[in-house]
Amino acid sequence: MLQNKYGTPRLANVPISELDSNPYGARKLYPPQIIEAMANWLREDGQLALLIGTERDGRFIVIDGETRKLGAPSAGLASLGMQVFENVSDEDLYLLSFKSNDRRNGQTALDNALAWRQLLDANVFPSEAALAARLSKTENGQVKGYTASQINKTLAILDLEEACLDVVRTNPAVFKISVLYELVQLQKVAPAKVVLEQVEKVLNDETSRQAIINLRERYTARGAAAKKPRHNSRQYQLEVGQGEQARSVGYIKEWDAGRVQMDITLPNKANAGKLVDELRKRLGELLQEAEQDGKS
Repeated sequence: MLQNKYGTPRLANVPISELDSNPYGARKLYPPQIIEAMANWLREDGQLALLIGTERDGRFIVIDGETRKLGAPSAGLASLGMQVFENVSDEDLYLLSFKSNDRRNGQTALDNALAWRQLLDANVFPSEAALAARLSKTENGQVKGYTASQINKTLAILDLEEACLDVVRTNPAVFKISVLYELVQLQKVAPAKVVLEQVEKVLNDETSRQAIINLRERYTARGAAAKKPRHNSRQYQLEVGQGEQARSVGYIKEWDAGRVQMDITLPNKANAGKLVDELRKRLGELLQEAEQDGKS
């Protein structure tokens, strides 16, 4: 697909400092133990397979090989070899990453949820149906892949409370989509503490999908769970560059209740420090204004 669409790549030996993660990578979670194992392999055998990537604004985006990129510094490697394809679209940044991972171990359910939410919010794919169509293929007259319904079900994982998602992130491969979906359903009727306990039990292999279903049915039957207010949220992608050259550096998310969450990655540590200083300064001003408004 790559050579048919983008031509023959050029080979480059890229300094680690010039490598960037794929903003639309299919895999979002890289547990420390995975990175450490890769570092050990690189330290022992060196780089056996080239990275696949593209160049934008003098930086090299890793389409395939993120774990090697993350493990290289610990392995003492100053640079990595890369096949560089020109002008790869945002859509293909995701699709190529997805296919590369899927041919190996695939992505976890949470990886998919995080990636798909980002792609839809950034309008890389206009709808769940459009995304499903690009992830599916026809073999022997049968469509194999994902449906819009399956994508919607996977996205629902992100409705879990952040404390639950934090536990899932520690070992996402343990949490299958069928189990995560039942945890989302449980959250609708059970207290947050109960749901978190079940998430931790899944992590430790101390429960099953059917046990979670049974627990949900008990809470539903006796109406024991207090109804929790649902607050609408809005997420804004933050980008640098214009048009096709734009690349994501993170997001800001706000809730009707006043909660604000942000995740921003800046390439320059000094800029990161300046951003934190400005945010703290502005937050202090806003809190002071709110206090004065409350007294008036």
